[in-house]
Amino acid sequence: MTEAEQAHLPERALMQYGKPNLNEGKPWSEMDLVDLRSSLALGSSVAYIAEFLCRSEDEVRDKIAELEATKNAAHK
Repeated sequence: MTEAEQAHLPERALMQYGKPNLNEGKPWSEMDLVDLRSSLALGSSVAYIAEFLCRSEDEVRDKIAELEATKNAAHK
C-alpha cells in the first residue's frame, strides 16, 4: 500500500488492515459501497480496495461491474 493510499484510510480500516477476505461472501453494506466508490474516485487499485474492504479482488471486480451496469442501465 502506498503512503497516499494509507493516508486516506479511516482509523477503522487501519485496525483491520492485514485481515484479508474477512468480509468475503458477506452482503455489501451501504458503508462498503461508499468506501468502494470513494476508493475508485481516488484512483485506488482493485488490490488496495480489496484489502481495505477485507474482500477478494474478484469480489471487488464483480461489484464494480455490477455498479457500472446499474449506472449504465439508469442512463438509458
